[in-house]
Amino acid sequence: MANSFNLGNGNWAQKTEKLLAYNAENNNYKPLPFDFDRASTATRVNRDGLIETVGIDEPRIDFLNNSKGHLLLEPQRQNLIADSDDMTGFSFSTGAIDLNSGIAPDGSNTAIKFKDDNSGGAGSVRMFKNYTVSTSTDYQMSVFMKANSLNFGGLRTGGFNQPANADTIFNLSNGTIHTQAAAHTRASIEDYGNGWYRCSIGFETGSSVTSGNFVVILANNNGNPTGVQLNGTSNVLIWGAQFEEGGYATSYIPTSGSAVTRSKDNADNTSTEVLTLSNQASFYWYVKGQIGASDVNNTGFIMRYFLDSSTDNSSYVALNTNPTEWRIRIQSSTDSNFQSTTVSKLEDAKIVVTVNTSTFSIYANGALILSQAYNGDAITFENIRIQADMANENKGVLNLVDTKAYNTELTEAEAIALTTL
Repeated sequence: MANSFNLGNGNWAQKTEKLLAYNAENNNYKPLPFDFDRASTATRVNRDGLIETVGIDEPRIDFLNNSKGHLLLEPQRQNLIADSDDMTGFSFSTGAIDLNSGIAPDGSNTAIKFKDDNSGGAGSVRMFKNYTVSTSTDYQMSVFMKANSLNFGGLRTGGFNQPANADTIFNLSNGTIHTQAAAHTRASIEDYGNGWYRCSIGFETGSSVTSGNFVVILANNNGNPTGVQLNGTSNVLIWGAQFEEGGYATSYIPTSGSAVTRSKDNADNTSTEVLTLSNQASFYWYVKGQIGASDVNNTGFIMRYFLDSSTDNSSYVALNTNPTEWRIRIQSSTDSNFQSTTVSKLEDAKIVVTVNTSTFSIYANGALILSQAYNGDAITFENIRIQADMANENKGVLNLVDTKAYNTELTEAEAIALTTL
């Protein structure tokens, strides 16, 4: 497939402020520095499946549900819960917690046993903490849960929106949402291995609401935390609570004594010597399903390749989304070509774009989507530079498994083979 630029596909090399990509010229790989910055520490899931903290300006190669790893790029977020490590600042309507009661998702013996202490009687066991919030604003609550003597646990928005006490119940035996409150428009449960699930709910605060409670609840098999008879010792394991402003959950931000802010990830390469071009090129992305609001039109690019060495916005091929799907933008000096891939942006996508002086073609998940002439001038072919941008909250979380650029136009057979999931 001729000379190529490669980043990912299980071949990761990173250090502080740098992520190495490779330029395959004459079968001789030459490492290319891919600049990276993040002004804070952050967490990832390592190869052993454990959550770990990486340093300031260190790229995160995350292996959650992906054996080859993916570059994790997120916007800035703050965990408002000051004691996520042990949740000792929470109050109890009934129930209690035992610290250091099991192996947590980070491999430490810090899992918390949240239990019925026989005082609730009819299943009203819950722990809670009050937080000040902004009116008419999106927030996300999450906590790691693991079945113990109970298979069900839940989250409640206590007074943040209407109805005042809305519950979503999670089945911790099979990783599903058992019952979901109508007010919780963004509920999810994600498998972190070893029986642990990250349970999350999202909501918008009311127009006059300025505070409310983050509530963790117990539930038995009928999924109703009110009026359920627990047995006096019923319990689940919990760990790593997070309360963040935004329309979706991001990676865990550990806290111990105060709220903590994780800065945004930024990855960029503006080298003018990645690959030299001559009237044709091809581009490939393999991205995990985007985490973020499904109704946001991401008009700004997520990742793009420049083809004009002198003018950044003159000629490029970019990966974007529309409100529901991954899409491609092919920009010439005078015209934009926006084309959907027909793949939901919540789903994994393998995408190839081939370009020459008169036409472009788009392939997605093993199929040719379209092939046509440009709407206006053709793009300029000089050399390739790559750029990623996660500055905008609306762009969601980007999990990049692999991206490549070629200085030739791939054949239809090659493109289909490359994009088949």
